[in-house]
Amino acid sequence: MNNTARKIQTEPTFEVVVVTPKTAKQWLKNNTRNRRLNNTTVERFANEMKAGAWRLNGETIKFDNFGALLDGQHRLHAVIKYGHPIRFHVVYNLPAEDDLFTTIDTGTPRSNASALGLAGVKNASTVASSIAFMKATTGGDNGYIHAKVSNSEVLDRYRQNPGKWDEIAKIVNDNALRGFLRKPALGFFLWQAMDVDKEAALEFVGMLKTGANLTEKHPVLTLRNALFAPEHETNNKMIRFNQYSKVCRAWNAWRSGNTPAYFKKTDHPMHTPIKLH
Repeated sequence: MNNTARKIQTEPTFEVVVVTPKTAKQWLKNNTRNRRLNNTTVERFANEMKAGAWRLNGETIKFDNFGALLDGQHRLHAVIKYGHPIRFHVVYNLPAEDDLFTTIDTGTPRSNASALGLAGVKNASTVASSIAFMKATTGGDNGYIHAKVSNSEVLDRYRQNPGKWDEIAKIVNDNALRGFLRKPALGFFLWQAMDVDKEAALEFVGMLKTGANLTEKHPVLTLRNALFAPEHETNNKMIRFNQYSKVCRAWNAWRSGNTPAYFKKTDHPMHTPIKLH
């Protein structure tokens, strides 16, 4: 007997449900047709729940009219990992046609930049990429470096100090700098350097921008030469971190009065920030 013959003829219903870890486990027993579980996504959702950033936003957990889970497995696994109840919108009794899956989750995911833009943030793309790079670089050893930074986390980070991020974005977006330095690398460096000495940070970036009146082996001139040199790395994450590393080391050399002729390749871990002085 096929599914069509056995279908229960009821209209879809909708409600808000407080889903406990126990409920999530029970619902996942009916997860018979979903895509492969992505543990990175589960980790990201659980971190949002733990941080209090999870919101009841209209996105639904979906069941067909046989009780099979159609959509929501990652959210349910995240509830289990988080270990506390979370409220969800839930839809029941959706038709059990085989082609229903083709209509679920077909929209374009909202990017970090889109989320900031909708919140009225100027230079949203620059701010979003800088915050995401900062999060990846300070991810530590817990594996979070591999996870996508959530929109709510990026917006929360921005709102903690919007004036500073707006100022950084204006500097980073200067065409004279964009030609040879990735914006996320410079953005995170400036975030750190401004905390050390804002006036010096602006002076440093000014020298980096023009390269004017710099003597041989001046750390900023050495940095410019390094950044303008052909890039052999193809991994974008590695390129950004290598540039960030060089900028940080040039800053520390300049602050210490050192005059490096070049910057040696470093094995500094990607997910560890470089301390500035």
